[in-house]
Amino acid sequence: MTDIETMWRRASVPAVLELLRVRNGEAKALKIARLELQKARRARSRKRFDFWSAVSIQLEVGLSGKEIPEPRAGDERVSPGR
Repeated sequence: MTDIETMWRRASVPAVLELLRVRNGEAKALKIARLELQKARRARSRKRFDFWSAVSIQLEVGLSGKEIPEPRAGDERVSPGR
């Protein structure tokens, strides 16, 4: 098991972003994050999926120069009941 595969357990999203960017560059870091996101989905690991989803979103925002959209009040994905 490589350290990237276990990184989500012990590091924060900003720390992983910085590490991936320094080691691999922006484009390859995004590719790695997307691969880990797919692995998390196959493993059905919600925590791992959420972590790598946050990493890949931050990397995409960094590449495109866009801001992260704020969730809308009526958005069902952020409702308190879930």
